[in-house]
Amino acid sequence: MNHYYELVSERIAVGLAIDAFQDRWSQLCVEKWQRGVRDRLLAETILSRVCTRQAKIRSGQVIPFRQARFPHGEVFLGWDLASSWHFNGQIWLPKFLFSTPWLVCARTGHGKSVLEADLALGLARTGTKTWQLSFWKDDLLGQLPRFQQEGLELVVLRPEDLKLNPLHAGRNDPLTHLTATTSRLARHLRDLPPRADLLLRGICHEVYSEFGVFNGQNQTRFPSLFRVYEKLRTRKGLNIPARDALLDRLGSFLERLTPRCSAWLQAWDPTDLAQHSLVLLCRKAGEDVKNFLLEWLIDHVFQHQVERGVVNGDLQLFIFVDDAQTLVNCDGSTTISGLDQQVGRNRGAGISIAFFTQTDYGVSRHLLSNINGLFLGSARDYTARLALGGSTATTSAQLEWIPHNLQRGCFVGSFAEGDWHEPFVFKTGNVNLAHTVTEADILQSQEPLASLPLILDDDFVHWERHPLLELQPTAASSPGLSPAELRLLNLVVAEPGKAAGYYTRKLRMNGRVARAARERLLQLVLLRQHKVQLNRRGKPGLVLEPTPAAQDYTATPTEGV
Repeated sequence: MNHYYELVSERIAVGLAIDAFQDRWSQLCVEKWQRGVRDRLLAETILSRVCTRQAKIRSGQVIPFRQARFPHGEVFLGWDLASSWHFNGQIWLPKFLFSTPWLVCARTGHGKSVLEADLALGLARTGTKTWQLSFWKDDLLGQLPRFQQEGLELVVLRPEDLKLNPLHAGRNDPLTHLTATTSRLARHLRDLPPRADLLLRGICHEVYSEFGVFNGQNQTRFPSLFRVYEKLRTRKGLNIPARDALLDRLGSFLERLTPRCSAWLQAWDPTDLAQHSLVLLCRKAGEDVKNFLLEWLIDHVFQHQVERGVVNGDLQLFIFVDDAQTLVNCDGSTTISGLDQQVGRNRGAGISIAFFTQTDYGVSRHLLSNINGLFLGSARDYTARLALGGSTATTSAQLEWIPHNLQRGCFVGSFAEGDWHEPFVFKTGNVNLAHTVTEADILQSQEPLASLPLILDDDFVHWERHPLLELQPTAASSPGLSPAELRLLNLVVAEPGKAAGYYTRKLRMNGRVARAARERLLQLVLLRQHKVQLNRRGKPGLVLEPTPAAQDYTATPTEGV
């Protein structure tokens, strides 16, 4: 009999692990048995419930997940699929579970944006500000009418609406901000040589000093990256290969960033933006620009909390990053990136973040180690399911159930913190993101930002990467041209942008004669001459191009000189 009693106790432990006791009678039987009541009827009821539950799990009649235990919470997550019909299947999460980072992985079309939209609105109802950053889609525009129906403020921003200056330190320590920004910029300017990297840091430090930022004389006006570019372009005595490499990459980056977005002496401070709920649609921005700006925004608000000394503070801002694969992709590197470091050290700073990706491939292991909420949607690749399944502590039966039964809008979730750590399966709410948002609606939503101070940098409103100065031919151009000058001019008009030596060789012209002809044409403003570093080593070469006045001189080259 003692062996029988021990068997019943063991089956109670098994039954509790698989939620076999879901009706009130079986729960009473377990409670009486655990209090020492040894009755045959109690034992038979307990054994029957456990055997029945195990048989249903093996046959696939029930979901092999336990019911989630979240009895109290402020934010609605979804409906628990493992709950019986007579139980309340709603899952409400306590707000503290959002204080640490989340990762949501699911294939495209599975419902990640719907989950994001529902959670953002739920957090906004609790008074928490939310940023929803979308890399590739505009469907989050549908959040604007949803927030307005609840009487909540939401600001919609597009790349052309931004007024940001990456060198604007705001309330943060200027030296710390400048160091972090230049490091991030150098990383996004691909394949930047080490000497060019040092040149970028040196010039940025110099313009900061010129504006009186370091000595405390200026706390509102900061130089822009356009000023850094122009200082590089006009400065004499710099290492030419390093300067040209930096100008090439930085100029291309600034063309995509545009003066409208970033030519501001006093721009929006991200710590001020953190007082508003935002939807930032980045689809029209360049890949490097959107990655840089989003990293910069996140880092800025995190750094501000660190400098304030916030420890275990209440949740103030939750950032959703949709389609964040490129932002969290480390390409297999074991180096801790700036984003990994910020996410890792800012737990309890009152700001948290959720990354929505299609797969965990390339996601930094350092980032995963600091993830609290991990959610897995459907994925065709078994390796991906197994990797994330191991992170959520799912069993083999649960892993086998996921690819065949996890429908669109359903996720397997788990939390590393809190009272419930086992994986659970749930279905999100039915959110309709269809909208009829107009341009007027977007502009009206931006009115709360109109009071933020702004100072435009007038010197760079019409900035161009290659400024051209059109010159008119002088009176000295009226005399006729020599045969050598005509031949050189006609060849430059036919093939502009070549090195001076190229034209000399092609015309088979004496070097002294060619130099004299070139100097005369430059004097008459019929040609322009540029110094360009054509090779990685050596002196810069001379590149020629015709001016508009050169088209007036058409002649047949004379044979021989």
